[in-house]
Amino acid sequence: MSFRALRDSNALYLSWHVKVDPSLDPFVDALRVGFGPGGGASDQLIEVFPFTSAPADLVAQVPPATSTQLRTGAGGTWVAQSSEPTWLATAAGFTRVWLDVSNQVWAINMRVPVAVPYNDGIDLSGNFRMWFELQVSLPAGGVIYYRLDTQTYDNILNGTDASTWPEFSRTLSITDPSCVQGVSIASSGVGTRFVDSAGVARPNRIDLTGPNTFFAEPTNNTGAAIGAGQIQGTFRIANWGTQPDWNDVVDPLNSLWKQINSTPVTNAGMIPAGTTASQGAGNDLSFSWTMTAAERCEFVGQTGVPGVAAGDPSCPNVSPIRRPHQCMLVELSGGGYTYTPASVYRNMDFVDASRFTRRAQVSVAGLAPLSGVSQRDVYLYVKTYQMPKDIKAKPQRYLLRDFDKLREILLRREMDSTATHLRQGVAPEARMVYLDRKKLPARPPLGVPFDTLNQLYRTYVVHAYHDTGERVMIRSVKRRVMQLQSSFGYYVNHEGALSGWDTALGGAQEVAPDYYLVVTPEGGSKEIRTTVTARPVGGPSCGCFDVSCWIKRN
Repeated sequence: MSFRALRDSNALYLSWHVKVDPSLDPFVDALRVGFGPGGGASDQLIEVFPFTSAPADLVAQVPPATSTQLRTGAGGTWVAQSSEPTWLATAAGFTRVWLDVSNQVWAINMRVPVAVPYNDGIDLSGNFRMWFELQVSLPAGGVIYYRLDTQTYDNILNGTDASTWPEFSRTLSITDPSCVQGVSIASSGVGTRFVDSAGVARPNRIDLTGPNTFFAEPTNNTGAAIGAGQIQGTFRIANWGTQPDWNDVVDPLNSLWKQINSTPVTNAGMIPAGTTASQGAGNDLSFSWTMTAAERCEFVGQTGVPGVAAGDPSCPNVSPIRRPHQCMLVELSGGGYTYTPASVYRNMDFVDASRFTRRAQVSVAGLAPLSGVSQRDVYLYVKTYQMPKDIKAKPQRYLLRDFDKLREILLRREMDSTATHLRQGVAPEARMVYLDRKKLPARPPLGVPFDTLNQLYRTYVVHAYHDTGERVMIRSVKRRVMQLQSSFGYYVNHEGALSGWDTALGGAQEVAPDYYLVVTPEGGSKEIRTTVTARPVGGPSCGCFDVSCWIKRN
């Protein structure tokens, strides 16, 4: 899920984009947003349903169902309104929904006029409060995305004062000292410097025969230069697969992630304002990790890794307990800076087909145990991009994405001399993706945001949700409350003609199309096997969303 906000002197422009929705369940999928204008004005609580019947593609449609409640005074009673604001629920208004059924994504855009009369807008002062949650259905329940995860919809309905909601400003300039932007880090900006025998960078790979160089490339949004040694990084690894969110784990350092640097790693050089650190500039966070004998035993055991590394007869473990491919977690701190975010995972790898397979671990280690149970359900949803089951089938509609517009945006960013985060560490021939759509490199260049790569390359992603043990009633149906875990997946490179793609999850039970159940030991993990297969054909044949063919045709 992504949330974005813009402003001008007359309105707020708010956008919510749900990128993964396995069920598309009418009257269950919903947006709830609360506004606390302050200054004695009434709080407003709005609910929007993006669709209310068997879903069909929607493009810029008026929301089919909305409701609005007003509350006057701290802790007052919410009062349902008999009519909806013009800006929210009419063709003359400014709220629209998009629904892309084939790709199971939806979005809601709001233009909220800043005006006094109820039907014309919301009387928002310079600083105001706002809260929201997105309720997204799953075949086995639902997951909720919060703007402030300590306050649920029930909390809001039952009197939680708006003064505790997150604060926003529609007048503060980004150059104002009180508008703290701080330091950011992207998932694509962490990993290892491992390069395979073919010269291909493998940022999620651990070298089992020599030292490993780990890196983090933060972006400086503070407005001033950051001196060398000011940012500290803590690096951790976990077996390839899915793990609970860092914030949901009771003791993440000991139960989930292995810390590999004993002392903080700092940025080697000064990071100028508005730039992203890089190896080329000599200002990234980087360190070399040479495994101890005990750590190496975790990766090779007595049996070793066939074709990769020999075993060690002195290891206490017979088989490896860690995989050569690891998920990376980097946490930043120090310097008195604000970090947004302070930590990121890297869990997307670059692989080759015709047939690719890899073991992955589904873990619930570290979660507070559920009472009276020895197992916990984890549901996996497999989502692919540019990988149709049948190349000749009618192409999927990508209503929320536009390839030409995307390339136009990337071109502008490439030409902008300040967009160094797209150029640093990327070879000139790889950067041609931004300048000529006919020269899309076979493997994605490093440093490009994953959201961008998902729209350009064949992508396989496994999304994971564990059962929290909680149950809620939604429209007279008791539903499980699921919690999002880390996702993982692959950018798949394939050369040659093909007829389509097949995917499989070994060790998981398919309970709905592309939706799987994995029953894990409480506090433990279970191994599955991911497989991606490109089905070959005798001659050239492809469809519009096979990337290599799409490039040739354009």
